[in-house]
Amino acid sequence: MLSSTDKTPDSAKWTYLRELLVESPNVGFGIRLVSNPGSANSFDMRLSLNHGVGLAIALAMSSVFSEPVEILKITARTSSGRETLLQEVSVFRADNAVLYRLPIMAIDLDGAPNAYHPPTPGHPHGKGPGLGLEDLRNASKNLDDGPNAVWVGIVTDVNGRPVIQKEGMFSGFYVSKTSLEDTRFAREDQRRYIDATKIPYVVLNPIVRQKAGIDVGDLAVIVLSPANPKVAYGIVADIGPRRGLGECSKALAASIGIPLGIEQADILYIFFPTPGRRKARSAVQIRAETETLFAAWGGIARIQTLRQGH
Repeated sequence: MLSSTDKTPDSAKWTYLRELLVESPNVGFGIRLVSNPGSANSFDMRLSLNHGVGLAIALAMSSVFSEPVEILKITARTSSGRETLLQEVSVFRADNAVLYRLPIMAIDLDGAPNAYHPPTPGHPHGKGPGLGLEDLRNASKNLDDGPNAVWVGIVTDVNGRPVIQKEGMFSGFYVSKTSLEDTRFAREDQRRYIDATKIPYVVLNPIVRQKAGIDVGDLAVIVLSPANPKVAYGIVADIGPRRGLGECSKALAASIGIPLGIEQADILYIFFPTPGRRKARSAVQIRAETETLFAAWGGIARIQTLRQGH
């Protein structure tokens, strides 16, 4: 279990961690364990690559990282379908990350150029072969795609009518939007929004946004089955309903082998605030930046330590 009582100055802790991580030849994993950083009371040891890396990082974490602290509880959906299950979920802060655990990952298609299509004969909600990937009702806050629709997943004109793409491969489809936008493009240009089929993204709960300091443009790591982890790297690109948690883009879900989502699983959602850098990014940029943040936070080894202590 991680310690929260250590009084070693942060600068010394990070020096300690840096030494531990850097002194690693290709044939093994060298670490310098310092019982009192800055003193001469230290010793060296060598560990094999296979067994040493995780143990070494775990040893370092006990003095470098703080205990997770619960910052709020929210009641959210933890299953899909007609028998939706609402459950209380604890949200924690652990150093520079905010995290929670869920049994579900649902799929969001907003931002994809072929997400929503106008109704056609035989397809009153615009979904079907050659039509939209998603039912139009899911783009409406009140689940109504008729005259009383309150559109949240589709760009509308000044009169509240859905905007149709006028060119490109998906001409005739509605312009599907996300909360995160690439402001280089016009409001009615589909390229302004984050494509769920190409960019790995996570949908943020508005309560978590308000109370935990996470916002669109921040970065996230999703760990499926922490005991035997599959890791996805993403960006926060949309805001969901107050009872919504665990929704991700099709691209993110596909990156860990679950393109249709999953239920009754064990999934850890970890968010890293990036104030001052909250912007649209390419999939390559997202992975590079998030991998760096995750590694500095402690990576998989820290997750395994948390599992043992909580």
